[in-house]
Amino acid sequence: KDSTGFLVRSLHQSFNRNLAQKITSEDLTTAQWYFLRALWEKEGVAQKELSRSVGLTESTTVAALKILEKKGLIKRKRDVKDTRRINVSLTSKGRSVEEKLLSDVMTINSIARKGYSAAEIKAFHKILRDMQHKLEIVSD
Repeated sequence: KDSTGFLVRSLHQSFNRNLAQKITSEDLTTAQWYFLRALWEKEGVAQKELSRSVGLTESTTVAALKILEKKGLIKRKRDVKDTRRINVSLTSKGRSVEEKLLSDVMTINSIARKGYSAAEIKAFHKILRDMQHKLEIVSD
């Protein structure tokens, strides 16, 4: 129970449970949320790039994007210069849910951070990034 991997995984699961509860009002899954979040930061990206940035498989990406498209939150369009490439953009509806959903997520983060100083949170983030970097080097 003191394993770093176990604790990080357990924390991630807690964040995901809380996130899932918040986004049900928009009838979204956590996977769909991750794609919307990425598109709010940078839209008009290739489907393959979006898959990489979110860290999910291409098959999961295709399934999630089809649903988001049916819900009218995104649109997919073949690139005119490279027809193999499919670009993904938000619709006005996809952009309109951003403020509410980001506010909900900020609430979750605020709850998790309560009682910690800004310096402690900064140090915690540095440790997490350092660990991730070390493990990525080993797995490459």
